[in-house]
Amino acid sequence: MSRPYSKPQFHRGGRRHNDGNEYVRRWPSGHESGRRGGYRGRGGGGGAVGRGDGGAGGKAPQSTLMTTLLDLLFQKSSNTIFDPQSGMLNLSNFRQSEDLSAVQESVDFNNVTFCKSLVNVIKNNIGSSLRILSINSNQIQKLSVFLTQLEEADVHRGITAISATDNQINDFAFLGPLKRYGCLGELLLEGNPVAKREDYASQIVRKLQILVMLDGQVINRMPLRLPNPVPVNLNDMQCSVLFFMRVY
Repeated sequence: MSRPYSKPQFHRGGRRHNDGNEYVRRWPSGHESGRRGGYRGRGGGGGAVGRGDGGAGGKAPQSTLMTTLLDLLFQKSSNTIFDPQSGMLNLSNFRQSEDLSAVQESVDFNNVTFCKSLVNVIKNNIGSSLRILSINSNQIQKLSVFLTQLEEADVHRGITAISATDNQINDFAFLGPLKRYGCLGELLLEGNPVAKREDYASQIVRKLQILVMLDGQVINRMPLRLPNPVPVNLNDMQCSVLFFMRVY
């Protein structure tokens, strides 16, 4: 069961910190993996992902190369991009990772093939431990593409919070997949064109009934109020009793 929410204090342009006991401790502003040196073979050694001219098997298919690089990245930088204690996966500014420089142009969260490769690697390395997903600053226009792949791989069930700030999302297509994220309690979309729409908050709050926080603010859902039932066909004795109860 997720820990109760309390209103976090967010700071623009850097790390975001929460006070109290909420589970979202930090929203990274950029991808921090790959800074200890990467798997970037450049010579003619013929490695599986070598960038030189002497590869043993010729040029590998782009999807296979991407999957291999992603898998190596997760294995090498698992302690940097994934926190097993909180279940937080940090894929922010993912395209700038040094480990993906060989396929940088193909790192595209709007592309089904890339998202499928990435989600398969996530499933193989993290499985159902994913709780918090940070995909800030990834030039995402169609958030639904990545969300759908997570759902199809069945690694979406435990996700409680998603941060996709500073992207290029401009419509509500992502709400369809998010309806099937049954544990989602927090969503951050600041810095996207869609967040400037007048109906932004109302659309999200109405469609995602279990959401508790939006862009760092607790959602105030008014309790459902029904009109008092109006009695009909009461005899004189029943009317007298009701009158007595109202007066006294």
